[in-house]
Amino acid sequence: MSNHTHDSSLLPTPEGASATGTHKTEQARSVEVKCGPLLNFQRMNDQIWYGSVLIVTSRGHNIENTTIPELSMTTGKSDLDRLEDEQERFSNSTENCDAEDEKHAVRGTMLYSDLENTFWRFTLKISMRNYEIKCQYSFPDLFFPAHGKSLPQTFFIPAISESMRIMFHSCNGFSVGTDEDAYSGACLWNDVSRVHNKSPFHVMIGGGDQIYNDGVRVKGPLKCWTDITNPHERERFIFSKKLEEACDKYYVNNYLQWFALEPFASCNGQIPQLNIWDDHDIIDGFGSYVDRFMKCSVFRGIGRVAHNRLTISRDDVQVKDTGGAKLGSEGPVINFEQCELNSISNYIIGAKPGPYLVERSLSIYTKLGARIAFLGIDARTERTRNQVNYPETYDIIFDRLRKELDEAKKTSAVNHLIILLGIPIAYPRLTWLENIFTSPLIAPIKFLNKRFGYGGSFFNHFDGNVDLLDDLDGT
Repeated sequence: MSNHTHDSSLLPTPEGASATGTHKTEQARSVEVKCGPLLNFQRMNDQIWYGSVLIVTSRGHNIENTTIPELSMTTGKSDLDRLEDEQERFSNSTENCDAEDEKHAVRGTMLYSDLENTFWRFTLKISMRNYEIKCQYSFPDLFFPAHGKSLPQTFFIPAISESMRIMFHSCNGFSVGTDEDAYSGACLWNDVSRVHNKSPFHVMIGGGDQIYNDGVRVKGPLKCWTDITNPHERERFIFSKKLEEACDKYYVNNYLQWFALEPFASCNGQIPQLNIWDDHDIIDGFGSYVDRFMKCSVFRGIGRVAHNRLTISRDDVQVKDTGGAKLGSEGPVINFEQCELNSISNYIIGAKPGPYLVERSLSIYTKLGARIAFLGIDARTERTRNQVNYPETYDIIFDRLRKELDEAKKTSAVNHLIILLGIPIAYPRLTWLENIFTSPLIAPIKFLNKRFGYGGSFFNHFDGNVDLLDDLDGT
């Protein structure tokens, strides 16, 4: 089954009419939401806030006749601004100056559908105001197993003159072997929810590793590969079509389970997210192992699978249908041509495809309200053991940055620039330690590790070398 795509549009709701009108059918109500809503922030241009909402539903029996779901939204002044208006009217005896709430209905775009899941995008384009906007949205036609998700979700857009309230997180998961119960689950998000309820965040920035897919090698379809003790045999192992499909299914299920896990799931629907990616979004250390190993069939294949799934989950990326029945080497890919033609795109596209992941990098530039700009550099797509990005890509990134900052001076200057990488920008070099770890002196310990497991996690599970921290293993 190939993809089916429908244009989404912002539709005004007639007075007194349902936001979903004739689309509210028994067929639609029987469709179950498996994950979402996931709220994404894309960019701000000319006092317009651009974003989207992603949901994943169970696939209907007849995809051709699937009713297109709609998002029902109401926008108006935030409660704080309404309170300030009330106080001003009371003190000045002025007329009621509240702006009326606006209602909208947004039809979904089917991004991708397979035998089990359908991914829907709802594109949002909201005019900013001189006051903070409160947005409430829901999906009246869809069935949410989690009761709270059936209630209206709320997010906030800053006033034109305001900077965003920003929340940042990274490494949002657990490494293989971690005792997750000792951490009481994803407890960070309880704290995020507590703070957000007091003073709502306008955006949450993910600095990479929004999900940990490392489990694919210990409890997923790559276990048969990692169980091979000889690194040379692992290099020669073929990433077959059957293995690719199994890995793709593992990644899909991992995404659906992790992003539907509370309390993380509730934050995803109420705080617009803006993410870059890093190695754990693919597999631990991707890009930083020795060149011959990174070029092996399995690592190239798993990188392709992870990238395709990221493309769908980060649903602000344009996707073109190449006729593939599944996401894979012949499935949907990023349409870079459309990105390049879009002069207001928030993406900065790399100079050429990466050495192991044959896609071009996607860095991000956007404004975060008044006076703040954000640059998120894709430090994974072009990554090797000896480089983070191509020199030509750095030229493209900084040319774009200079252009954006010069343009900003004409209207409202940028006072703060946030630059984000998934790896440290500066750190002390440990060359002497790296030289020891890569010298023949370490060979006896490597032998003991291979035969008897001596050294444990000191050695990585892929090429058998000392597991230098990925964040410290590059320039």
